[in-house]
Amino acid sequence: VDLSVISKVNIDTLFFIFYSQKGTMEQYFAAKELKARNWRYHTRYNTWFRRYDPPTQETPEFEKGTYMYFDFEKSWQIRRKTDFTIKHHALEDAFDCECVHTWYNPIGGG
Repeated sequence: VDLSVISKVNIDTLFFIFYSQKGTMEQYFAAKELKARNWRYHTRYNTWFRRYDPPTQETPEFEKGTYMYFDFEKSWQIRRKTDFTIKHHALEDAFDCECVHTWYNPIGGG
């Protein structure tokens, strides 16, 4: 993986790498780059979210507002979700190799 290239890759390609290269270093680096671009991985929905606007409500436990999300299951497009609540504990912050294997290990489920 050429790290100088991953920061220049378009967002669609990053999502493709993340969802198609399960359990690999490529998936790990795509996740790191998505996080650097302010996308956050939701462990319950197994998808990426990004704030569209500042939250309308924010507490230590959750935030509510309008978000963009990557719809990998139906349309393979970025969509918008309004009046949506995200619980902070469901967002993945630690991107390490072990975490990537946990998300999408083809042998171990995920």
